[in-house]
Amino acid sequence: MSRLRLVAWALGLAALESTAACNLLFSVDGYAGPTARDAAVDVTTPRDSAASGDTSSETSPPSEAAPSLDGGFSCPDSALLCDDFARTTVAGGPWDMVTTGGGTLTIVPNAPTGNALDCIVQAGANVQITDVSKAYTAMTVSRMTYEFGFDLVSGIGVQPATLNFYNQSDSVTSTTLLYLNQPGAGELSLNIGEVVCGKAADAACGGFMETTGIPFTQNAWHTVSWTIDFTSSPAQYTLTLDGTTITATSPSFIESGWLTMISAGATYTDQDHPDIDLRIDRVIVTAR
Repeated sequence: MSRLRLVAWALGLAALESTAACNLLFSVDGYAGPTARDAAVDVTTPRDSAASGDTSSETSPPSEAAPSLDGGFSCPDSALLCDDFARTTVAGGPWDMVTTGGGTLTIVPNAPTGNALDCIVQAGANVQITDVSKAYTAMTVSRMTYEFGFDLVSGIGVQPATLNFYNQSDSVTSTTLLYLNQPGAGELSLNIGEVVCGKAADAACGGFMETTGIPFTQNAWHTVSWTIDFTSSPAQYTLTLDGTTITATSPSFIESGWLTMISAGATYTDQDHPDIDLRIDRVIVTAR
């Protein structure tokens, strides 16, 4: 399966039918150094479905959810995509592609949720993608909710979750993402970000835009619920982190359209990023 990335900042968005690039640079103002991590159970291997060229589906039935074996966690029947990483290898879940640019993906024991996906990215000057993703074709959504847990053990300047859309009527590709950053060397913050590419007035990508955020701490487990609602114009966001909720209007007037990809992990890093250790677990995505 070819994976055409048009993700925020340096190389563009993840989308199935576009090869445009977004060239935006970001810096990181300080970070906590790497800390010891639990021994990994196994190393990642690509999924068979990715190698076979099966890249899309009209719908994503509950049967695509991973087995629910992790500490009593249960995947709801309504889930478009669900994974608790209750296995010994990254392969075998509901994802189409495993990407390990500049890093590694492993399954590690993780308190308090059982096993988790551990994304390790080495420090470097270039942006990196170390994640798992699921591709979709011609799937129209009006509202999506992405729930997951995370622990940023070390580092900063990384996206833990990304959704990508394509509007076939005007060939606009859009990425909406969550961004763990440290604006102005202040407190750590979870923000919503966007990049839109291909509008008639700007055939390339527009600048990265983000909402206000919610503070978080390193070396602690956090739970997130992130909703984008296209039934309002412009689209509306609701973001909840550990019970604290903010709402925001899409800063770049992101358009509805086909869902093209769901990603989890270190879906993108800043340029000149430090060592990053990010754990992800209990991913549930619902849509209508």
